Amino acid sequence: RFLPLAPTTRARDAMLASGLEQADTVQRFLVSEAMQAQAAGRVVLIDEAGLLSTQQLEQLTRIATGVRARLLLVGDTKQHYSVQRGDALRNVIRHSGTPVVRLAEVLRQRNDADRRFSRLLATGAVAEAFGFADRRGLIREAADDNALFVRAAEHYVGNRIRGIETLVVIPFWEEIERFNAHVRPALRQAGLLGEAEVTREAVKPLTWTEEQKIHWDQYRPGDRLLFARDTRFFKRGVAAEVIAVLPDGLRVRGPKGREAKITRKQRAAFDVGRAQSLAVSVGDRLLIRGREDDAGFANGDFKDVAQVDSVADRIVFTDGKELPRTFAAWTYGHALTSYRSQGSTSEESLLVLGEVAVRALARRQFYVGNTRYRGAHAIYL
Repeated sequence: RFLPLAPTTRARDAMLASGLEQADTVQRFLVSEAMQAQAAGRVVLIDEAGLLSTQQLEQLTRIATGVRARLLLVGDTKQHYSVQRGDALRNVIRHSGTPVVRLAEVLRQRNDADRRFSRLLATGAVAEAFGFADRRGLIREAADDNALFVRAAEHYVGNRIRGIETLVVIPFWEEIERFNAHVRPALRQAGLLGEAEVTREAVKPLTWTEEQKIHWDQYRPGDRLLFARDTRFFKRGVAAEVIAVLPDGLRVRGPKGREAKITRKQRAAFDVGRAQSLAVSVGDRLLIRGREDDAGFANGDFKDVAQVDSVADRIVFTDGKELPRTFAAWTYGHALTSYRSQGSTSEESLLVLGEVAVRALARRQFYVGNTRYRGAHAIYL
């Protein structure tokens, strides 16, 4: 009798797709006394445990001790770790004396050659894995970045036409935006994207740390604060515009014109970003980047657009839910970073490495980006 949890919605959804109907997120468990009570005397299983922060693991351990539950961590320390403080799973394995069981068999890929490719990556033999992929014809080279993104977009759109589940992994957001610029016209030409559009403001995060957020001289009027938690003045998912930079904080204005002063006390409640206007059409896939309880959104959700109405300024998804006008934590979802893709499994995957990725790619990004598929895979570079 175990309770399955995961640090991200993508990993939770993968467990749900595998038949684990009670799967939920770690964050929801940590704030739900009812879920914690249900864990009494059971095994609390954490998938993708490498993404746990030290603080999250401390909270989970304390709760499990309190309800006499067993904590079972499942993860891979060679993949991404938490963006918050601490590489918790690695520290547990190295320093705590907790029993460790290692999985020796690759289970995700169907083909023996693909499983060998995954094993080479898992053991850190990156050069050998790259040569193996080259010999198997997985690598698709392009003359320059423009040709690279065009070819990758054509591959993705072709799979969409054929109904093949495809995950596109691009390690850096800068290059994801370049891919989106090619894939949306290709989708429209293939008849998969509607002509009518609704333009909304979304916030592009700058991924500042909490320490960076209180260096007020870094801000400029027009920057956006995207709230990840409810505060006295702003709901989670709402973006407020910086209208003045003060010696001890910021003066911001919300979407309904409400103004407030932000100080260092609120630094954990928001992310900093820049506003961008994105056009949305029927057939677009959006990635939700923050929670919105009223709309039923979770961070990491994919939403496919079923209807747009430019007159009424409405964007309706295939599940019947709408994108709230004040909700700014979203972007196109045609490609993901390797961090966001961790925990995902797809029939086919594409790893797209432009000039930025080739210069700055980390080993764990290459490992994760090459191991998300069951049946087919290609590397564009």
